[in-house]
Amino acid sequence: SCSHSNMDVTVPVFKTNEVTLGFDFINYPENLNVNKLKFKQSCAAIKIGCDPQKYSSINEIFLGYVDVSHLTQENNTITFDLDSVLDKDLFNISGVSEVEVSFDLANMAERTVSTNQIKIINKPEKMEAKILTERIYDIRLIGNKKSISQIQGRNIAAIVDMRDIKSEESRIAVPVNITIPGIDDVWVVGTYDVYLSIN
Repeated sequence: SCSHSNMDVTVPVFKTNEVTLGFDFINYPENLNVNKLKFKQSCAAIKIGCDPQKYSSINEIFLGYVDVSHLTQENNTITFDLDSVLDKDLFNISGVSEVEVSFDLANMAERTVSTNQIKIINKPEKMEAKILTERIYDIRLIGNKKSISQIQGRNIAAIVDMRDIKSEESRIAVPVNITIPGIDDVWVVGTYDVYLSIN
């Protein structure tokens, strides 16, 4: 014979929710209007399952960043892995594992310029700093054809921000932030350094 006993079974309650998939941009000139960048996203939203007590109102998943300084005509697609950005308590029930963001750069132009417009900002009063690099060569630009044709080296500024420098060496290579004042549809590909003498 079998004896039956009462058992309490807790069944977890999950709610399903459709969430949008977003990303942001990093490493671009401060004048660049990133809203002008045209792109196609392979998946704009997914359905997730979640514990309603932990996630009362979730409507977007942040995929990560697009590094504009790596964005070129031959490298115009960025792939985000959904599993690596979802919290462990969120369940992807859409069956989508990757999201591709492809930028339309077909009508963009590319050129290289050099500049001697190198400036230091935020230098501490007690510090002596001298720029040893006279000119930065082969700065790679991509952007609107008309805008890029108007850019000369004198239109570009290479900024050394001393707040970012922690080294105590007397001669160092430091990264510069390339800016293109007055132009909002051209960006810089790659990173560039200059040499400084510090006392």
